[in-house]
Formats: sequence, structure tokens, C-alpha cells
Amino acid sequence: MSKILRIDLQGSFNDSVYNNTEELRLQLIDFHSSDYDDCGHEEAEDYKPIQEFTLEDILNYGDWSYKIITDKEAKKIEDEEEEKMEKEVSYLWIKLIKIG
Repeated sequence: MSKILRIDLQGSFNDSVYNNTEELRLQLIDFHSSDYDDCGHEEAEDYKPIQEFTLEDILNYGDWSYKIITDKEAKKIEDEEEEKMEKEVSYLWIKLIKIG
């Protein structure tokens, strides 16, 4: 079995793991729908609603990429992200305690 690793080519977001490319496509469409709709693309001759974007369309629109990875690689990435989040939450709690 394999998973899909989302890669942000701009480096703003952490990599994220998805079960399949359709799940990735739908998440990216959801993420970009508000900025796409706000840009007035409806007036363009070749206008295409973002909900109809292919995976390639949405990857190019948002400067993303992806990689097919093994379940083992996905588990490692997910565990690392969870550990990172736990450290960030702990750090924030310590800051709050010091302030309060």
C-alpha cells in the first residue's frame, strides 16, 4: 500500500500525508477556493470553476507537488509531525504559565 505526501514548493507549510491523490486534490481545492474566487477569474475566457480542477491544475495553481510514499514512510512523517506539535503545545503552555 502507498500514501501521498503533499509538498509545498514555497516552503510555507509542513508536508502532509494523504490516503490518495483524490483526497489531496479535494483538500487543495478547499484550501484555495476562497482566494481563487476572490480573484475575479470568472471574467476570463478560459474560466474553469476551481471545483473542476484536475490534480495537476490545483498543484500548479498553488505551487504544490506530491510524492508517492510507503506506509512506513507515511507513519514516520506523521509521527514526526505529531511530536513537533506536542513540543509546540508544551512550549506555549510554559509561556502561558510564565505570563499568568
